[in-house]
Amino acid sequence: MLRELEDRFGDRISPWELPFAGLRARDLLDAIEDFWERDAQPPGHFATRNHNLAVYGWDVHDANTRSADACRRLIREPTDALFKQLVQNANERTALRVLAPGPEGQQELSPLMTAAALGADGTVQTPGEGDGIETLIVALGANNALGAVTELRVCWSARSSYEDPAAKRGYTVWTPAHFREELDMALETVRVVRARHVIFATVPHVTIPPVSRGVGPKLAEDPRYFPYYTRPWIGDGQFHPSRHPYITGAQARDIDTASTSTTRRSRTPYAPRVTRAATGTCSTCPATWTGWPRDATSTTPPRARGGGRRTSCRRRWRSCIRRPMPASWPTASVGARPAGCSRSTAYTRPRSATD
Repeated sequence: MLRELEDRFGDRISPWELPFAGLRARDLLDAIEDFWERDAQPPGHFATRNHNLAVYGWDVHDANTRSADACRRLIREPTDALFKQLVQNANERTALRVLAPGPEGQQELSPLMTAAALGADGTVQTPGEGDGIETLIVALGANNALGAVTELRVCWSARSSYEDPAAKRGYTVWTPAHFREELDMALETVRVVRARHVIFATVPHVTIPPVSRGVGPKLAEDPRYFPYYTRPWIGDGQFHPSRHPYITGAQARDIDTASTSTTRRSRTPYAPRVTRAATGTCSTCPATWTGWPRDATSTTPPRARGGGRRTSCRRRWRSCIRRPMPASWPTASVGARPAGCSRSTAYTRPRSATD
């Protein structure tokens, strides 16, 4: 739109050109709306599924349950408003282009189910056998708390309706108990995905995304937070609680605490299953060079016990612990730092909340 306005009116719009610029912007938005609501062809049936299965705005429950058929049922007949030039059911139309392509039966699969189907396709050399996905990256959970800062409204999920697709739209942040229930169900689906490595992204604190701005001096009791968080374009001298939307620093801290507790709880129970194909050693390490105890049942990292010989890996400038990897120990886990070895067979200490 900015390029179109610049081409037509130049880099500066004079006061008498403002009405014409507004009409041109409205016409351009109307053309975009008409294209996606009426002219764009629906996604066809392709032989292969998409590998990027992300849909903007979806939370953990959506990624595990919503399918292309479910989204298609939610799309209504579009109306042509005079000034509100926004694509109706934009999220569902986006999801169709992510989930619809694929063979017969793909329309009924959610993103996580589609990942399981991709893994079941097998490798190029052995179709239907082996791990069809080398690395599966699961970045879910941020949208279960992000609404608190995008809408500047804190409304915690309720037990009776947090799973209902329509009712949950009123919630901006999930309680730890509700988030864990949804995450447990999603992890049950991830467990059956035939992927060599699975990497989970943690939920960032809500004050990190640049969609809100802290105003005022930092809190004395917790200098990590400001007294208020409001829109990014509102300065300290302009902000007033009675005129501008905001959430308080205490509310932001409560949300961050909930996210941190959920992340900590999610690391341990699922870590042994996070990476299935992490057996063997780094290709530059002798098979017998190890500081790891011989019993594969130990769950204490070698550095925590003082064990493990440490030296630099010739394949990377970083270092790794030379040891055979027990099949039950993960090489990529929720919140772990990137492994130093290019084969991802080096143990990396999970990050704590204070790192």
